[in-house]
Amino acid sequence: GILPDFKKILVNMAGINASKVCAANCAGLPLVMSDIAPFREIYHGDVGCFYHLDDVNQLASAIDNVLAQKVTCGKSSRKLYEKMFSATQMAMEYEKTYFDYMEEKRK
Repeated sequence: GILPDFKKILVNMAGINASKVCAANCAGLPLVMSDIAPFREIYHGDVGCFYHLDDVNQLASAIDNVLAQKVTCGKSSRKLYEKMFSATQMAMEYEKTYFDYMEEKRK
């Protein structure tokens, strides 16, 4: 058979769709992410695995690793969501940013 181009399926080469990653966190799913700076900044190995773009073998290995640790990674993924991306947390961060900005304007 003809294999699909995995890059078109798994990676949005035109940009990062962080909302899909955040939705996976919310659902408590383990993550398989491309090894790029924006993901490395937020995510750590306990929520899933990283792979280098254009490395099919590393992608396959990352998927195998996540499947072997799906319960642990899934729980860590959900905890990270609650810590960083929940509506309550986001509202607190926006409020802090606003107050910091207003304080800076007063100086």
